[in-house]
Amino acid sequence: MAIRNSTHSGSLAYYPLMATEAGLIGYTVTSTEHAVAGSVFSYGIPAGQRDPIILDSVLSHSRPSLLRTMAERGDIIPPGWALDRNGRPTENPKEVLKGTLAPIGSHKGYDLAMMGAVFAGVLSGGRIRFPRMGGIIAEPSMQHSYNTNHQNHYIFALNPGAFMPVADFEARVGELIDEVKACPPIPGTEVLLPGEPQARTKRQRLEDGVPVSPAVWDEVSELRNELDVEAWLE
Repeated sequence: MAIRNSTHSGSLAYYPLMATEAGLIGYTVTSTEHAVAGSVFSYGIPAGQRDPIILDSVLSHSRPSLLRTMAERGDIIPPGWALDRNGRPTENPKEVLKGTLAPIGSHKGYDLAMMGAVFAGVLSGGRIRFPRMGGIIAEPSMQHSYNTNHQNHYIFALNPGAFMPVADFEARVGELIDEVKACPPIPGTEVLLPGEPQARTKRQRLEDGVPVSPAVWDEVSELRNELDVEAWLE
């Protein structure tokens, strides 16, 4: 399925996770307003009775919102994180806002992001924006309700049962997990699977609730008043 000209998709792992709950392999990629540099992708691999393997990542060193915040604070951007409007590396936050995000892994991150742009941006028929068309700062504010920032998405689900019995697939994934977990970790650390820290956090949040900063709560309260919805803070 391809989707064009949407707004921010939220947590991209939400969709591959839906696939894993049905016993399917899920994949989603987003072509953002920053063209190839800000491509976001997510995989979901079902693992039977175990937690699924979930990868949700971006092919840049940082998300755009963090760089905008750093620019507002006057922070120096770490080397290699961003490019100016002419495609040159920069640590100047003001120049970053006119430019774009730098892909991770040099040309390899760029290559992967380019493939994501083809699936999500081209195949969907949606609008494709590039850094020369405005830079990071051009993203519409979330305060402008329902203002699309022309993001495009591609989602698919793969049935492992088309290749082998599902029970065999889940067993083989389990063997892979066991082999990875058996690797000796650096002292004081733990071997973790993609998505495992987030799965632990989810269980904790479901039990203890989600902590919210005062600034975020103020925004939520403003929206609550606008929509006339009751809420409380514990």
